Amino acid sequence: MLTRMLPESTSYNLMIYPTDPSIPIFVVQNQTPPNNIGDITVVNRTILYDYELMDIYLSIKPDIYNENSESGYKCTHMNMGEHDHKRPDFNKSKSGWICAPFTINMEDINSKDFYLLTDSNILNENYTDYSTWIIDTPDNKILNAHKFTSKPININSIISDLSKNKSKETFVLHIFTSGDKEKYFNTYLVGVTKGTPPEDVKINHLKPQPAFFVLKIWM
Repeated sequence: MLTRMLPESTSYNLMIYPTDPSIPIFVVQNQTPPNNIGDITVVNRTILYDYELMDIYLSIKPDIYNENSESGYKCTHMNMGEHDHKRPDFNKSKSGWICAPFTINMEDINSKDFYLLTDSNILNENYTDYSTWIIDTPDNKILNAHKFTSKPININSIISDLSKNKSKETFVLHIFTSGDKEKYFNTYLVGVTKGTPPEDVKINHLKPQPAFFVLKIWM
């Protein structure tokens, strides 16, 4: 866009500086003006920029106002007796399971790290009474549930163990929740570049981030 807007004799430097120091600077054009340049025009604006730091494979946002608690995805754990995954009823504060499928291709399985994230501020290490999670596949049903925590949960080993080296694999995330409208939370299953430090896997990275747009122009 800038090459169409600016004269051919114009040079420029364009950088985007995120306010979050854990996000690297985004370089559009990195040129240094010569020492004999006297006039440099600088434009500095605050913007929201989507760095696409995470791939979202699944987001579960409970519909706490839905009167029909049996609507939606039919879980593969149906007709399993005491292990049957019946949906919660938030109108009656009745606990239950919210379940949804997601698909990951083998290329991503080999190149990304996978995490479960929540947007809740009520989760902690002792938060075990009314919310747990399971990841399995339609052909390999798992009953043992894991605890949620306030920190990102690395699920690489689970994804790897369940994969069958196909071009893509379908998984199912099952979340058990109390049905209490005051304690519900959203859950996201995300992929990040392999080797990303866990402390850089943040819930706010799911949306555009504030940054400084700095454009320098000279002739």
